[in-house]
Amino acid sequence: MYLLIEELSKNPELGVALESGLYKVRLQNSSIPTGKRAGFRVVTYYVNGDNLYLVTMYAKSDKDTILTHKLKEIIRDEI
Repeated sequence: MYLLIEELSKNPELGVALESGLYKVRLQNSSIPTGKRAGFRVVTYYVNGDNLYLVTMYAKSDKDTILTHKLKEIIRDEI
C-alpha cells in the first residue's frame, strides 16, 4: 500500500479514469499469485487539482464492480 501512496503522490490521476475525477487502480494481491486482474481495486477521487481522496478499496473476488453512480453517492455522503 505504501508504494501506491507514493505513486499517487506523484500522479494523482493514476489508474483508469472513470468520470468526474474518479480513478480506479488495480493492485496485485500477494496472497493470490494471479496478477492484478484478481487483486484489489482502489478507487480515488481527485478534485480541484489539489485534493485526493480514497473512496473505497475492495477485493475483486468479493465484488465484481461498483457502479459509478454508487461511487458518486459515497463521495456525496462522505466527502
